Amino acid sequence: SIEKWKLSSHPPGETVEIENPILNLDEYNEVSQHLGFSISKSDYDGIFRNIYLTYKLGDGYFNSLALETASSVRSDLKYDQNKIYLNFKSDIKEKHSISAADILMAEQDSDKGRSLKQELAAKLKGKVVVLGVTATSAGDYHTTSMGLLSGPEIVLTAVDNLLSRDFLTEPGVAVSAVFILYFIFIFL
Repeated sequence: SIEKWKLSSHPPGETVEIENPILNLDEYNEVSQHLGFSISKSDYDGIFRNIYLTYKLGDGYFNSLALETASSVRSDLKYDQNKIYLNFKSDIKEKHSISAADILMAEQDSDKGRSLKQELAAKLKGKVVVLGVTATSAGDYHTTSMGLLSGPEIVLTAVDNLLSRDFLTEPGVAVSAVFILYFIFIFL
């Protein structure tokens, strides 16, 4: 059952309702410390720009995978909106990716395997790790402002944005009005 992760109150802002979610097996839920949902929804033009921090499922509200992961690192994490615009960074693939082949190689009982295991342990120590499939054949790729990114790369971007409070925000009404007036005067 996922009831133990249900939020005690309605989150701020609009929420998205989840229909027919694919849930973990109950055996995993019973031993897990955290549970979160990851739903990919692109904007009207097919570009993926934002995530919701909480979702409605049945009569309850639950955290997104990104918010749950970030909250497990920083318990003082606060947010005043339920939708954040992601700040995609150009180095996400190169900086944060470890292939399954490297992990399997590190498990081999050889000098090279032991050396790689120590290198991976040092690289991962104290880091947030998001496991997931990045093979294009898995079908979990989304068009973003940085090109195609896999689901795990998007979750990692969201976690990074939440922890560093480095996500994008919508301009307020006043800023939008200034831009509109500016363009009116330019084209008159």
